[in-house]
Amino acid sequence: MLIFWDIDGTLMHCGADGTRALNRAFFELFGIEDALVGVRVGSMMDTALIEKVFSKFDLDPTKKPMLSHLFAKHLEEILSENAQKHILPGVIELLKWASDSGHTNALLTSNLRVGAERKLTAVDLYNDANGCPIFVGGGFGDTHAEKWQAAEVAREEISETLEKAFEPSDVMVIGDGVYDIETARRCGYFSVAVATGWTPYESLEAENPNLLFHNLQDTERVVKCFHETINAANPGL
Repeated sequence: MLIFWDIDGTLMHCGADGTRALNRAFFELFGIEDALVGVRVGSMMDTALIEKVFSKFDLDPTKKPMLSHLFAKHLEEILSENAQKHILPGVIELLKWASDSGHTNALLTSNLRVGAERKLTAVDLYNDANGCPIFVGGGFGDTHAEKWQAAEVAREEISETLEKAFEPSDVMVIGDGVYDIETARRCGYFSVAVATGWTPYESLEAENPNLLFHNLQDTERVVKCFHETINAANPGL
């Protein structure tokens, strides 16, 4: 099984640090305060979000690489000062279960790759104790495409890298948002929703994911539900 994990509100919590860092980057580069006001963060890939701000203020597109650099710098600083950042309950145990069971952990996030790396590194969830990556690649917000398009590209890339063909029925998306459920539905993946982020449980429930949890803390129950759902869909496994 290829398991795509969302980051913010699913793997970890760091508040609005990403938004704060991007606002600081826009201010340092262009002198614009609160550049993201009015932009729905979390409902689109970060590149699309940045594009909206550039379009809104008619900014020079050649400055985007510098903005990304400044964003990474500010995010690292903000995360280092955030004593409340933490890995969410059950995550470490489920990542270990997946790895030990022969499943593949990967990322599927709206974050720019540099943002994803900074956030996960800040809570020691980027590399394991031996310095090896915990996640085998994934889809990131550097693309102009939608999340489901990034997911399909990532699935193909990971299949090629591991020399193991992951069909849509072999893929699970774990996330805390409607965007994650929609991504799984469009791609034909299993959707696992968890109400540990910004979206209320009832709103996630209304989207009819394959599985829905208030949190992932009861790992034994979560794993049991994983098995039951997968086996029901693939009785021959």
